[in-house]
Amino acid sequence: MPLTTSKGAYMVEELMPIFETSSERERWIRDHATYYTLTWMSNRKHYTFYYSKLRKAQINGRVAADFIARKPVMIYAVYCPDDTTEVGLSTWIETIYPKRQKS
Repeated sequence: MPLTTSKGAYMVEELMPIFETSSERERWIRDHATYYTLTWMSNRKHYTFYYSKLRKAQINGRVAADFIARKPVMIYAVYCPDDTTEVGLSTWIETIYPKRQKS
């Protein structure tokens, strides 16, 4: 049973450590992520894809940046404190920029 307060919100302090700096928090979420999100915006439409492994997100992000979107693509790590929900804490991991095409 997930830990909740009287209002139903997760008591995140019980599920993950308290961090001194934001870089510690980012590193912890990156290492313990439940899934990774690849996202970009094109023609006023927001595209989002989900991956279980960071390496898969990076490979598909390179393809998306170079050939599909031709724009920067962002990767986020998402940590879900409870396995029954897909909503959790997220942090930006990296931005993949498209390689210049030879003319």
